[in-house]
Amino acid sequence: MTDSAAASAAPAAPTETSGTGFATLPTGAIPATPDGALAELQSFRSANSAALFDPSHKDHATASARHRALADAAFADAPTEGAASSNAPVDAAPSDPFAAAMADVPADANGYTIEPPHGLEVDPAFVGEMQGLALEMGLPAHVWKLASSEYMRMQSRGAFPSEDEISRMGEQSEAILRNAWGPEYDARLKAANSIIAALPAEKQAMVKQLLRVSGLGNDARMVMQFAQIADHRAQRAKR
Repeated sequence: MTDSAAASAAPAAPTETSGTGFATLPTGAIPATPDGALAELQSFRSANSAALFDPSHKDHATASARHRALADAAFADAPTEGAASSNAPVDAAPSDPFAAAMADVPADANGYTIEPPHGLEVDPAFVGEMQGLALEMGLPAHVWKLASSEYMRMQSRGAFPSEDEISRMGEQSEAILRNAWGPEYDARLKAANSIIAALPAEKQAMVKQLLRVSGLGNDARMVMQFAQIADHRAQRAKR
């Protein structure tokens, strides 16, 4: 979303990283845990970018189906349109679970809870600062959960993505978003960035830096979630 290949004006061609089709990757049962599915999803994207993002590729249909199945297993807790957050307000209209999830914004910064991976020590001051930023941006609880869990997962592994990995993520995410949004790509990307642009300049810079070094600014899931927040606010403003 910010300073990333996903937000560039000119799309870059996806990078072929394996050239071996599915020969080196499992195509059987989906891992039983979200962490396992996420690990396989990341490997799958890296090794099969050409098949995933080139509709003319002979393995495109098979790669796309496998990618969807892994993504569903890895991110089962992140609600999308038609799926409510487990923390959605009990008095929200049951006929509009997506709106309920989008409206599930904690009343104060302490409402943004974290669940660090086992053995990871977190800096309370840093967490408090991030909770304050989340509240100022009005992030729904499920978006905070996605962002914070991914950030801590990287911390627990002892390393953030390299510049090359971030660039590849941007190329892949842009392809996913252009396919999902079609001619609305530029407008929806602008809407996603508007959530950050509403912050004071100093805080904008902080959020952009966090998104850049973690690679989350090049994560299609995060961009989609921010665009959905903007859409929800625009719809609410019309009422």
